[in-house]
Amino acid sequence: MKGEFSVSKVFEPIKVGSLEIKNRIVAGPMVMNHATEDGHVTPRMVDYYAAKARGGFGLVHVEASYIRPDGNMFSRMLGVYSDRQLPGLNEIVEAIHAYGAKCTIQLVHGGRVSDPRISGTQPLAPSDDTPPRAAKPHGLTVEEIEELVACYARAAARAKEAGFDGAMIHGAHGFLIAQFVSPYCNKRQDKYGQDRYLFVKQIVQACREAVGPDYPLFIRISADEFLGDEGLTIEETTKVYAPLLEELGIDCFDVSAGIQERVYYNIQPLYTPRANILYLAEEVKKVVHVPVIGVGRINDPRLVKQVIETGRVDMISLARQSLADPELPKKMMEDRPEDVRRCIACDLGCSYRHIVQWMADCAINYQVTREAAYRWAMERPVEPKRVVVVGGGVAGMEAARVASLRGHLVTLYEKSPRLGGLVSVVADMPRLYMHELDNVVEYLSTQLDKLGVDINLSTEVDADLLAQAKPDVVILATGGRERLPNLPGVDGPRVLTLLQYLRGEAKIGEKVVVWGGHEGAEAAVSLARQGKKVTILEESDSVADASFLKYVGRQMLLQNYLDEEGVEILTESVVETIGEDSLTYRRQGEKKDLGFDTVLIALGRVANDELADRLRGVVPEIYRVGDCLEPHSIRHSIHSAARTALEI
Repeated sequence: MKGEFSVSKVFEPIKVGSLEIKNRIVAGPMVMNHATEDGHVTPRMVDYYAAKARGGFGLVHVEASYIRPDGNMFSRMLGVYSDRQLPGLNEIVEAIHAYGAKCTIQLVHGGRVSDPRISGTQPLAPSDDTPPRAAKPHGLTVEEIEELVACYARAAARAKEAGFDGAMIHGAHGFLIAQFVSPYCNKRQDKYGQDRYLFVKQIVQACREAVGPDYPLFIRISADEFLGDEGLTIEETTKVYAPLLEELGIDCFDVSAGIQERVYYNIQPLYTPRANILYLAEEVKKVVHVPVIGVGRINDPRLVKQVIETGRVDMISLARQSLADPELPKKMMEDRPEDVRRCIACDLGCSYRHIVQWMADCAINYQVTREAAYRWAMERPVEPKRVVVVGGGVAGMEAARVASLRGHLVTLYEKSPRLGGLVSVVADMPRLYMHELDNVVEYLSTQLDKLGVDINLSTEVDADLLAQAKPDVVILATGGRERLPNLPGVDGPRVLTLLQYLRGEAKIGEKVVVWGGHEGAEAAVSLARQGKKVTILEESDSVADASFLKYVGRQMLLQNYLDEEGVEILTESVVETIGEDSLTYRRQGEKKDLGFDTVLIALGRVANDELADRLRGVVPEIYRVGDCLEPHSIRHSIHSAARTALEI
């Protein structure tokens, strides 16, 4: 409906203290590891933040930035601990302001979460017996606490001097401030233990004194750590913590959740429904009188609109979604919700990569964090070519989209009756919330239709077809095929593959053996929730660590599901033979038998690249992308496709 979004309350301005923000959509902070090793701004960061402002966000929160070197958590984390960082920080500010957006910067010290490999020092914590993370922490003395309070104040003053419109104190996710507030982490017996809020009170007061009475101070809190009575709860937050912070002069609350031990509440993985922690912000909004920002897997323009228009919160923060599509606000303003690339919460480009100390990006948006290089590649003069893409999974669709945008004449062939490939099949996993994987398929389908790409479904490509089509370039995106071991019994009537299960092609018995604990972990949960008795056999010493399961929060949640559903897990187990109703495996040197009604094989995939050999000499240029090149992850599929198409 024309005007459905552009006239929405979403695009009404809002004031935070003295600061007026043009709309209610916030680009949430995410550590990206694109700074220098000592925390200085890089040109890549400036381009990245400019893209969010250009995309229409009213407020851009610049990522968590450490206030002192011993608070650093990541290899290329941004810093705000030195005046030498002011020029670079101001570059980010000016890039954001150029598009009419406002900006804050998040002030943080990792405390027990700081990585000694990065900081070079022992992690700090409220007390020596605070539960450790990377290493045993050092409990802070009163004098050391007082110096840290001063560091927060100097960082806030530095944010103001750099030109930021406000400063955000990071009091969430189990970092140092949250560690003092949480009874789980704060075991002190002195005044900082008797009053768990004393540290944050001193920080807010010191920051206010440093920046003056009118400069907006934001705070991010974990309203519930989901540790039960061991941690901070929503009841304590609403009765005590939030009102206290407002009384101290906080101008805006950004309400999140979780702690490192419950990281899947900090960064909610694919299995969790959208907006699943938004209720926490709603509860905080009931007890404070300043604007409240809600967060938590919000990725759809209609959901953004519904949340704001019903008054559940005052603003919506989009973090991963602002990577998937930095232009979401702009597309909403132009009433083009179908053009929004909605986040799939795979966490393979963002969360996983920064946690393992790599540079972060977006799995489904190759352009983001590569803005300058992508712009150069798209604007490079090109002689239009006839491009044939073989395969309609996400790799083939992305290759077709980018090649068409570059000006090539693109035809896509897919042998099945629908687009989406493996992603669409896996999105249909029964009894496990995974259907939003199809978000990227819906987006790519819409874009291919708008670009006029010639799509041929139910069409298998061979050399004869290509000889008639006479393409200049062929991009093979033929995916992978399931790996089946050369073992007696794998072709038995009660043995099926993961894809056969997902496609509903076989009857499943009551006792199911899932052979493959990495690729098959999700199917094991699905089957157990159907009431099946499920046993996982896995050769390695762990489960749930497939290439698409790398984000630790997703792994933790999946392991919880396996435990809750009573799935038996046998690691270091090698299957030797499969009989009619039992199989033999060897574990810890002992041969054992295991009865079954059904065996589900989930041992990964191998590249389906036979067509490449058959086409050599038939077409001038052949490229392979996605699983056809190397079975891996959706990030690999999308990125290899985009890179290839940009180079044609």
